[in-house]
Amino acid sequence: MATNNNQYNDFNLSIDGYAAFDALSLKNLIIKRLNATNNYTDQRFEGSNLSSIIDIIAYSYHVLLFYLNRTSSESTFTTAELYENVNKIVKLIGYNPIGKQTAILPFKAQANNTLQANTYTIPRYSYFNINGTPYTFNTDVTFTKTTDATEVLADLQSNYLLYQGSFTEYPSYFANGAPFEVLTITVVDPVGVNVNIDHFNIHIYVKDTTASAKWVQWAQTQSLFLERSNATKYEIRLNENGRYEIKFGNNINGQQLNTGAEVAIYYLQTDGQRGEVGPGLLNNKKLSFYNTARFNLIKTDTISLNSNLLTTAQAANITFSNIDSSTKYADAEDVTSIKNNAPNTFKSQFRLITADDFANHINKNYSNIIASTRVINNWDYISGHLKYYFDIGVAKPNINSRVLLNQVKFADSSNFNNVYIYAVPKLIKTTSLTTRVSYLNDSQKQLILNDLVNVKLTTAEIIVNDPVYVEINLGVSLS
Repeated sequence: MATNNNQYNDFNLSIDGYAAFDALSLKNLIIKRLNATNNYTDQRFEGSNLSSIIDIIAYSYHVLLFYLNRTSSESTFTTAELYENVNKIVKLIGYNPIGKQTAILPFKAQANNTLQANTYTIPRYSYFNINGTPYTFNTDVTFTKTTDATEVLADLQSNYLLYQGSFTEYPSYFANGAPFEVLTITVVDPVGVNVNIDHFNIHIYVKDTTASAKWVQWAQTQSLFLERSNATKYEIRLNENGRYEIKFGNNINGQQLNTGAEVAIYYLQTDGQRGEVGPGLLNNKKLSFYNTARFNLIKTDTISLNSNLLTTAQAANITFSNIDSSTKYADAEDVTSIKNNAPNTFKSQFRLITADDFANHINKNYSNIIASTRVINNWDYISGHLKYYFDIGVAKPNINSRVLLNQVKFADSSNFNNVYIYAVPKLIKTTSLTTRVSYLNDSQKQLILNDLVNVKLTTAEIIVNDPVYVEINLGVSLS
């Protein structure tokens, strides 16, 4: 009589025996049981009709058991291991995985005495060709030359960065007018692999169907459900197939596209690690301007009429150079990173309140720049950073060069509601006039501040502080 308990069923199999089955073991089990009955004999001969039927059954069950095992382990956030499944799961809580991040290049700029004193604007998507590698401005760049003499353009080099890659014009899309309309960017190389698109440089312009309509640049949002009905915002999501989905509103959460509206997309296509460059390679390179028929119309509609656009002749009077290497290219988030970041982002609800919220946001969005981050409040700053200076004999730490530099450039006169961010860059500078050189430069700090200002507490003033590096020497006594 067959046993039937917690370990075995009527077929003398362990309850969890399905996990060990493959097609061959299942085939052998079927043949064994048929042999035991002595009613059939063809199963013993490969190539017989019965043997072929057994093969079909065994391999069909092999596929079903694989699917059962895979779906049971990939159905929850904690056990899922495949990128496609984790991506779909975190979509339920509104988390958008971070895609590839291109290399970024800080630069120096100096204008000669031929360029007259004035305020100029370099139009967006202007670029340099560095030995076949493009580096591009991702926004309109406005700077002021204050004298007719040769001058270092401090506001230009302190507030802007160059992004590796070139902006590419995607074919026009005409809206069907549906609520929460989704447009998927599909761009592949000749062998069918998705091209590398920088996650933070996908720009959307919309032109309505009315005769007087002009191109309008829409802005990206973390979530449309946080936006008003008339907000010209869109949401970007990197889907499970590695392609970007552009989602528009429904006139309740974000503005809905009107039927027939033309949508223009420009994305920064990066060369990945091949696009990283070293010091001095930008020196004396020529600035080129982005030029397509559609973009020229967009530029006319979206750039202020009062802007004094830099011409090719004027650009020749500005010398650009770089004393530092570019930052490193960062690949898209993997499963481990998504699992770490998704709960923290959901907890913050896209608002930066606690120190952990600030640190998680920076580490997630600036992984190509930042190696390590620490965020502290005023109390910890005074009892930690300033106390350290007192302990080593600095009588007036607030006038220490590194402290004063950050206080003057990135803080107001109030000093009681500051949030201090200590960030260690991934790039170790190779040339500098200072002794300790592992600091973010002004343009990188400004990039982070411009992002945080939209999601931080209204009363919080952010200072990206330079970390304090302590040298440790090991001494060995030889007896």
